[in-house]
Amino acid sequence: MIGAAGFLRFVPEHFRGEISYEQAKGWCGKGYMTEALRAIVRFGFEHVGLHTIEAGIDPEHAASINVAERLGMKREGFLRENYFFEGRFYDTLLYSLIGGVSAA
Repeated sequence: MIGAAGFLRFVPEHFRGEISYEQAKGWCGKGYMTEALRAIVRFGFEHVGLHTIEAGIDPEHAASINVAERLGMKREGFLRENYFFEGRFYDTLLYSLIGGVSAA
């Protein structure tokens, strides 16, 4: 398997969705994840009716940050030690992309 990508959660009352993605190390840097996420983002805006798509990213994972920025996502914030995994707390960078349909 090359990787996985999709919507992690939806907040319909706010027209928001969160994407999540991971890729096997041997497949990084080839543009596959960016291509897959472009289709997922387009689906979220055009078919689900989202206004905003967000992603939470490990600040130490430069490749994930690069993918988000290639999609046009902007850094919105930094959460300190908000994620607990395998006995340790991790920080999260918040990225988002606004581009969906209007709620009006």
